[in-house]
Amino acid sequence: MEEVQEAVRDAALKRFESYAEKAVHYTPVFKQVGMQMILFAKEEPMLFQLCYMTDSHNVQTIEDIYQRLGDVAYTCVEVIQRDYGLSEKEARALFEHVWIHTFGIGALCATGMCDFSEEQIISISAPELVSLIESGAEDAVIEAYLAPILTPYKDKLDAVVLGCTHYPFAAGVIGKLLNTQILDGGAG
Repeated sequence: MEEVQEAVRDAALKRFESYAEKAVHYTPVFKQVGMQMILFAKEEPMLFQLCYMTDSHNVQTIEDIYQRLGDVAYTCVEVIQRDYGLSEKEARALFEHVWIHTFGIGALCATGMCDFSEEQIISISAPELVSLIESGAEDAVIEAYLAPILTPYKDKLDAVVLGCTHYPFAAGVIGKLLNTQILDGGAG
């Protein structure tokens, strides 16, 4: 019976891969893979749950998660390295942080708890920045995470006020990406 369940799960993962393959036509690819994962959760909730929400005693470490995700995880890490010039270690750290966030949104959608629009998903995507800062992520990792979010606003703002006590730790990266004056909201 276990072999049958594993075969069905593998077929469901192949279905997800057909969603993920669509991401190569977008920039940044990595962000679009996450959006495709959420779309898969919304359109194929039972398959999403089968792939990512079934009890598995074999998954105990982050490396086990990479194995369970298959080629998509390794491809994402490679794309992050290529697109953002990060080392494999930095790219994996970014992937892990963002994957956990994306998985959470996907699980909420797959279980019917929420039905976020694409705009809502994009608007709630930056909270991962706090986790990156708290984990001591290097500037290159933070920049790779923030680039797709902030680049559309480069040279379009007179100033940015940092409204979180964590954000001053990323002020240099934010200023670089936006090419604007950064004001620390904590200073009053």
